Amino acid sequence: MKAGTRDRIVIFGMTYLALFLEKYTISGSCHLQPTRRPTPPRDRGKHLWHGRKCAFAMPMVETVTRMKYNSSALNSCDWSEKMAIHVRAPATTPFTMGFDLGGTKMMAAVVDSKWNITHSRREKHKSKTGQKLGVSHVIELVRATLEEAGLMKEQMRAFGIGCPGTIDLDKGVITEAPNLGWKNIPLKKELEQAFGCPVTIANDVDSGTFGEYRFGAGKAARCLIGVFPGTGIGGGCVYEGRLFRGKTGSALEIGHIQVQRDGPLCGCGRRGCIEAIASRLAIAKEAAVAAFRGNAPHLLAAAGTDLSQIRAKALAQSIAAGDAIIEKIVRRTARQLGRAIASVVNLMAPDTIVLGGGLVEAMPDLYLEEIRSTVKLEAMGAFTRNLKIAAAELGDNAGVLGAAALAGDAVKN
Repeated sequence: MKAGTRDRIVIFGMTYLALFLEKYTISGSCHLQPTRRPTPPRDRGKHLWHGRKCAFAMPMVETVTRMKYNSSALNSCDWSEKMAIHVRAPATTPFTMGFDLGGTKMMAAVVDSKWNITHSRREKHKSKTGQKLGVSHVIELVRATLEEAGLMKEQMRAFGIGCPGTIDLDKGVITEAPNLGWKNIPLKKELEQAFGCPVTIANDVDSGTFGEYRFGAGKAARCLIGVFPGTGIGGGCVYEGRLFRGKTGSALEIGHIQVQRDGPLCGCGRRGCIEAIASRLAIAKEAAVAAFRGNAPHLLAAAGTDLSQIRAKALAQSIAAGDAIIEKIVRRTARQLGRAIASVVNLMAPDTIVLGGGLVEAMPDLYLEEIRSTVKLEAMGAFTRNLKIAAAELGDNAGVLGAAALAGDAVKN
C-alpha cells in the first residue's frame, strides 16, 4: 500500500472514531483524556495537526459525508518523524434555553437536563427601541450567553421565552406589548430561524407561575394561583400540571379585576382596576404626594418625588426608617389586593397561592400578613381552610426556569 493512501486511511479512521467519543480527547499516544469543556467558539470548526515539518487545519467533521481534508498538506508531511495528533469531538450535551423578556431588562439562562441553571446573563434594555432592534437584542443576548458558556446552538433542544403583553400562543405572535412598543411580532418564527430548534412563547407571568409550580413554592399543587404585584399586577394559574389559558391567549389577568367602579384610570383604559390602585406605580403616586407634603421625610430624602425613583426597595426602606404614612399606604393597598385575590379563590378554589413581584420581594412579611388575613376574611371558609399562601422562592429565576420547562414539555409532548 502506498504511503499516501495509508496516511489518508489513518486520518479517516481516527476522525470517524472521534465522532463516537464525544466526551473525550484522543491523543497520538492513544491516551484518553476527559474533555474539560466544549471547544471554544474561536476554535470551533478546526483541528490542529502539528508535525515537525507541517502544520495545517482540518475542518471539524460533524458528519462523515461532510468530511474534507487538505491533501496537499498531507503529502508535504514526513510521517516517519514524530507527530502529535489531537482530535476533539464536538460537545453534544443537550440543554434548554430559558428567556425572560421584561419591559426594562431581560435574562437568558442555559438549563441542563436536571433543570439546573448552569449559565445565565442579564442585560438592561430600553423600552420602545423599535421592533426590529428589540428582537435583534434578544438574539444577541442568547448568542452571547452561549459563547460565554462555550456551547453551540446545535446543542439547544428547545427554547422557551416569557414575554409581556398579549400573545397569540398558537401562532407564537406578540400581538401587542405596549411597554416594548411591539405589535404583531412573529417572535416564534424569528427565533426558530435564528437557532434552529423548537420555540415556545408564553406570557411572562405565566412563565413565572409555572416556574414556581415546578421548582419553587408551588410544588405539587393541584391548583396554583400566582400573583405578582410590581409595576403592574400580573396573575397566572397552573391547574393539574398545565397552564390555565384561553383559546389563543393567556388568562387570569388579575390586575384588571375592577374593585372600584369610579376608581383611578388604569393603563387598560378602564377605571378602578386593582392594578390602578395597588401596583407599585399606583403606590408611588400616593407616596410622592405624601413626601411632597412633608409627611414622609425619609422617602423625600432618599427618592424625592420622582415616580421612577420610588421603587419597591425605596418604599421598604422608608417604612423601616419610620415613615408611618408610607406603611399605611402600602398596607391599605395590600388589603385591597387581598380582596381581589379572595374573589379568585371563590372562583378557582386553589390549594396554593404564590405571591411574587418586586413589592413582595421587598416587603414579604407585610404582604403575607395583610393578604392572608384579608383572604381569610373575604373568601368562603370552605376554600380557605386548607389554603396555602406563600412568598415566591425563585426570584428572577422563576421566569427563565418556567419558560425552559414549558419548552421542554412542548418538545416531550
